Amino acid sequence: GRTLSYPPVFDDFAHVIGNRGIRYLFHPRIFLESEFSRSRPLPYLTFAFSYQLAGLSLSALRAWSLALHFLNAVMVGALFYRWFADDRKISWGVLAAAGLFLLHPLAADSVVYLSARGSLLVLFFILLALWIHSAELQSWLSYLGFWGCALGAFLSRESAAALLPL
Repeated sequence: GRTLSYPPVFDDFAHVIGNRGIRYLFHPRIFLESEFSRSRPLPYLTFAFSYQLAGLSLSALRAWSLALHFLNAVMVGALFYRWFADDRKISWGVLAAAGLFLLHPLAADSVVYLSARGSLLVLFFILLALWIHSAELQSWLSYLGFWGCALGAFLSRESAAALLPL
């Protein structure tokens, strides 16, 4: 309730509230109105999609971030399960890892700050890339998926290029 409608802070005004480009979902203006959206197009596409559905509703914008954070926790659980599936007691460990990730207070800024949406997307793409890369059977499709995730991470936040060697 109250957390979802918390007032915008810090860069939220420049990146989201005052960014007129997010008002145009399928128009080049989304990338031309703001210098930020040119280097990080995927977060701004999610802002534009949210704007089409609910305007500048802070609750709706934060609900998207909360959903991405939850999805990242699921990905952490899936990755831990894939890595440690041979152990019979893994289900409790997977739940603990995903739950700890979901509830850890360090992740709060990614959900509360609207402008941190790129961080949530980068993490999702990196976790997905790791999950694809750790598959037992590697094929050209898995390599394509891995590089697609790397591109998605880079288009979410340019600093994701530093994580590519991972």
